[in-house]
Amino acid sequence: MKIKNKLSKVLKNRWIKALRSGEYKQGIGQLFNKADNSYCCLGIYCKVNDIKITNFGKDMDRKGYMPLNNLIGHDNVSKLWNMNDAKNYSFQKISEWIEKNL
Repeated sequence: MKIKNKLSKVLKNRWIKALRSGEYKQGIGQLFNKADNSYCCLGIYCKVNDIKITNFGKDMDRKGYMPLNNLIGHDNVSKLWNMNDAKNYSFQKISEWIEKNL
């Protein structure tokens, strides 16, 4: 089921392109892990769309997640987090889901 979101086509395409670029190391548990320079799929969205990521510790960056919840919906954020962290889907597979569902 498609969940309504406010994500523009431009932002969506920028995100998909970044996920598929091979430029970003995939990580889990944080939007961005400064120690190993890795991102979760949601962290890449923040990076390419100038949403500042401020917490580089073990806790989720709540300020980063708030804009994401507002743009793509809490259920979509949860789904993407689960795909990235729990299911260990590749950025390519995640980008395909984003393309079809957001």
